[in-house]
Amino acid sequence: MLYWKCGALSKSAEMEDGMKYDAFISYRRKTGFLMAQVLRELLKEKGVRCFLDLEQEHSGQFDENLFVAIQESANFILVLTNGTLERCVNEDDWVRREYLEAVRLNKNIIPVRYPDFTFPQEKELIQQLPDCMKMLDTKQGVLLSQEYLPATIEKIREMWKSRFQIFYRPMLFSRRD
Repeated sequence: MLYWKCGALSKSAEMEDGMKYDAFISYRRKTGFLMAQVLRELLKEKGVRCFLDLEQEHSGQFDENLFVAIQESANFILVLTNGTLERCVNEDDWVRREYLEAVRLNKNIIPVRYPDFTFPQEKELIQQLPDCMKMLDTKQGVLLSQEYLPATIEKIREMWKSRFQIFYRPMLFSRRD
């Protein structure tokens, strides 16, 4: 007789997937720096391995190291503060470059929105954004609540649990009587 078994992906299985980090945190330095650090610390308390560019030693090319970190991360957290996307019309903008790399690598992207974040309304600005960034307006994300930070952290973790933590795989085995 054949059976199907379901299982949960463990930390060791994540490591077998070749991921060094659970999440890469991308943010606009001017407006999102403090919250990116808070998110990293709260996720770290939950055992989550995060890459935050300020904490890492950079040897070699800075952008190359960032792109390697994105590649080595299972999830991509994009901290969206007021004005985050306005500079993304520039091809050399870091938030844009990091986001496009995450899209290219098919990463699980989790937008985390500040309560004051608004998607740009100017048509000229919207037209200059890459198509995949225009879709951020409709992508499900997490609304950041400073009052309920623990719940915010759990919601972020749920958004990647559905993709990476719980899976079903067929495991064939025989029943011996």
